[in-house]
Amino acid sequence: PREVTAKITIPSDIPPGEIRWQVANANGGSNIGKFVVSELPETVEPEQPSGVIELPSIPAAVSGRISRITESDDYRFTTPTAAHITCRLEDRLGQPFSGSLAIKDSAGNVVADGADTAGTGVTLRFSSQAAMTYTASIRDIEFAGDRGYIYRLSIRTTPEVVTTLPLVH
Repeated sequence: PREVTAKITIPSDIPPGEIRWQVANANGGSNIGKFVVSELPETVEPEQPSGVIELPSIPAAVSGRISRITESDDYRFTTPTAAHITCRLEDRLGQPFSGSLAIKDSAGNVVADGADTAGTGVTLRFSSQAAMTYTASIRDIEFAGDRGYIYRLSIRTTPEVVTTLPLVH
């Protein structure tokens, strides 16, 4: 009954990354909240999605929630050219859950899939075909759901270092 609206303003020059925040009053502190500052175009899952959500283009990021038991959130994207795609599912932004991410091509074939069994999120990499449509499906591996099961999915085509070899003389 004593809720107070608050507004968090982020400076425009803050670097991309995870921001942790917390509120406190005479009764103590809240749980730590997290949000992500990113340079990617962001899509927010509608409260009542009516099916597969189309992403306008990649790179892209999606913020969503697995709120009901057995819920699966699906996002469709098309790769205009052949590229190496990296999909990253962060499933520890709200109440921790064990997320599962599967990428299927337009024929329904799984091209990459993974599950967060260690509490570190899921990262999938695959080579896309030009003008191919893919669907990313997110769910909890135990088919649970809760309003606190907040996630963020990022889809990128930028190169990244996966591993290095030691310099040998």
